[in-house]
Amino acid sequence: MIIAIVLCVNVLLMAFELQIDGSVKGYEQGIIGYVVVPSEAYPGWESAFKTVDLIFTLFFAADVILRVCVLKSKFFKAFVNYIDLAVTCKPMPLFTSGLRVTLPVSPILFRLLRIGKLSRAIRMVTMHSVLQSLHLLIKCLTASTNMLFWSFCLLTFFQCVSGLVISTLCRDFIRDTSQPLELRRSVWLYYGTFTRTFLSMFEILFANWSPPCRILVDEVSESFAVFFLIYRCLLGFAVLNVVNAVFVQQTMKTASSDEELAFKQKERDLELFTRKVKKLFRTVDESGDGLINKDEFSKLVKDPMLNFWLGQLVPALRLCQVERVWNIELSRALR
Repeated sequence: MIIAIVLCVNVLLMAFELQIDGSVKGYEQGIIGYVVVPSEAYPGWESAFKTVDLIFTLFFAADVILRVCVLKSKFFKAFVNYIDLAVTCKPMPLFTSGLRVTLPVSPILFRLLRIGKLSRAIRMVTMHSVLQSLHLLIKCLTASTNMLFWSFCLLTFFQCVSGLVISTLCRDFIRDTSQPLELRRSVWLYYGTFTRTFLSMFEILFANWSPPCRILVDEVSESFAVFFLIYRCLLGFAVLNVVNAVFVQQTMKTASSDEELAFKQKERDLELFTRKVKKLFRTVDESGDGLINKDEFSKLVKDPMLNFWLGQLVPALRLCQVERVWNIELSRALR
C-alpha cells in the first residue's frame, strides 16, 4: 500500500509537470496567450522535476533491491516484478563512476512504466472490506477477460469486412479525376487506406458516426445510406446489445459464485441485523433501564411501526437459528 500511495503521488506530479511543460511550449509557439509559469522561470522548474524524478527512481530501485534480497528466486517468477526491474533501469547517473547509461529508447518510456506498477496495488484490494465494490469489479473484469477477447475478435472481423466493402466502393470515386480534388481528398481521409477505413468503421460504430457517413451520402451516392443503416442496426444495435447482455450475465454469475464476497456479504447482513435489533430494543425501552417490562412489550405488539420492524427481523432471526443448529449438528458429527 505504501508503494501504491507513492505511485499515485508520482502520477500526480507527472500530470503537474505535463501541465506546466505544455503551457510553456504552447506559449512559446504562439498557440495560447497565457502561461502558467514564466519562460524565464521554467528552467528552475525543469531542474526541480528532474530532481524529484530521480528521488522516485531511487525509491523504486531500493524497493526492488529489498524484495530481491527477501524473495530471492521467487522474485523472478512474477511477471509484474519485471516491470519493476524495467522502471529501475531508467538512465540515471552512476554515482560511483560519474558516467551515464544511455539506452536506445526514450527515458520517458520508463517513467510511464511506473503506472504499470499500480497493478500491484490492485492485489491489495481483497484485503480491505471497505473496497468490496472495487473487489467485485476487478473480479468481474478478470472473469470476463476471455469473453472480452473473443468479443473484440468478432467486432474486429465485422469491422474489417465492412471496411473492405465500403473502401472498394469508394476507390473509383477517389481515382476519378473529373471530381473536385478537395472532395476526393476528404473521401480519401476517411476511406483511402485500410487503416483509415478501419478507424472510420470504429468511429461510425462507437463515436461520432455522422461525418464519415454524410460525406459519402451527400457527395458520392445516396445508396450508401442503405449500407450505413444496415451496418448500424446490425452491429450498433443487435451485436453490441448481445455482447452487453453476455457481460452482464457473466458479472452476475461471478458475483453470486464468489465465496469470499458471499462471506463478507453475510458478515454485513449480520452486522445490519444486530444494529436493527439494538435500535428496536432502544425504541421499546422507554424507561431507559436496559430492560423491557410487560407494559413496554405490549406497546411493541400494538405499535404498527414497531411491529413492522419486528417482522423484518424475523427472517434474519430464523436464518441465524438455522445456522446455529447446523453448526451444532456439524460439531457433533465431527466428534
